[in-house]
Amino acid sequence: MGSANVLKYRWFSLGDVSSSATIVFDNLTNMAIIAFLLTVVFGMPAGIVVKHIIPGLSVGVVLGNIVFMYFAFRLAKKLGRDNVTAFPSGLDAPTCIGMTLAVVGPSFLMFKSQGMDPESAALHSWYISCACCFFIGFVKFVFSFFAHKIKNALPTVALLGGLAGVAIGLIAFFPLLAMLQLPLVSFLVLAIIVMVYFAGYQLPYSLPAILVAIVLGTIVYYIFQIGLTGHSNIPSLSHIEVAFPSPDLTFFGSLGTAAKYFSIAFPFALLVIFGTVSVAESASVLGEEYSPKDLLMVDGIATMLMGVFGGTAQTTPYAGFPAYKKMDSRAGYLLINIIVVGIGAWFGFVNYLIELVPDAILAPVLFFVGIEIAMQVFLISEKKYLPAAILGLFPSIARMVE
Repeated sequence: MGSANVLKYRWFSLGDVSSSATIVFDNLTNMAIIAFLLTVVFGMPAGIVVKHIIPGLSVGVVLGNIVFMYFAFRLAKKLGRDNVTAFPSGLDAPTCIGMTLAVVGPSFLMFKSQGMDPESAALHSWYISCACCFFIGFVKFVFSFFAHKIKNALPTVALLGGLAGVAIGLIAFFPLLAMLQLPLVSFLVLAIIVMVYFAGYQLPYSLPAILVAIVLGTIVYYIFQIGLTGHSNIPSLSHIEVAFPSPDLTFFGSLGTAAKYFSIAFPFALLVIFGTVSVAESASVLGEEYSPKDLLMVDGIATMLMGVFGGTAQTTPYAGFPAYKKMDSRAGYLLINIIVVGIGAWFGFVNYLIELVPDAILAPVLFFVGIEIAMQVFLISEKKYLPAAILGLFPSIARMVE
């Protein structure tokens, strides 16, 4: 082993290019969905979303990826290998959608109903959401020391059962209504996603299904728009704005108000905590043992810093390590993710993406994510706990009906 340790880590390969396409798209899509929900669905002023929330989200991604790259270099040195794959990390899709629909948007509407103007209401809801983001990161940091013990002590459904209700009542239902407004395009997008993820159909060249669905759906949308109206409303690049992240600790003054939303935020923290233990195991069986404690601790710190810089969701170590390993990825794909996501968030690309991709295209993606989350809660629960899982559906459904 001593002589093996002199091997130089080849941290970039052609596999990194392929892997980067997936992880970059995941992160930019999550940002785009948050911006779409807040500005289009809830009517929040775009300024606070584009200038504060999106750049803040990028901070957690960039910092987490930097440290995860370091972990790969450290592991390569320890193992004496030159082909170690870095652990993927980025924005957590369930949290991006769930927190937006259950915390950011509703609190904005609540403040508006109390007589605040839209700008003030958006500012106060942003502070609450940053506090929730910081809380999620703190929970992950604390749990990093004993996540295994908690996971073994309680049934999964007791910890995550409520997520199925959030997925159906908040994440999936309202996008379904939006899909019915333009069903021809929306169900084309949904059909592609269902064929790949549920029916097992493989796209040519292993192209990502959601990327193909969004691109194809957007093209079809604008073709129909030109055919029906004689022109298209493709947004101009002049709309792009530059916005760099900056720390803001004002949200600490909103902790009292934000506390009532912590019960919503807590399950999302648990989802990542126990998910991290599982995904770390997927790397371990391939001979690259990353410490779940290290991964979760860094992820918790990245999420707390995200809250400090204005983010409203959380990061997570991604599943899919075996796929990245199979593509011979190293650490380079994380560097590409850092550059593109940073540029995308700070130089207005995400905002342009929101304007370019119609509501009818993103709605099926949200619907799919909601169904997928709800399915997972049932799939990972033991049969004897299914009544509890079903019971967990009702609070969110009741809130939706209300």
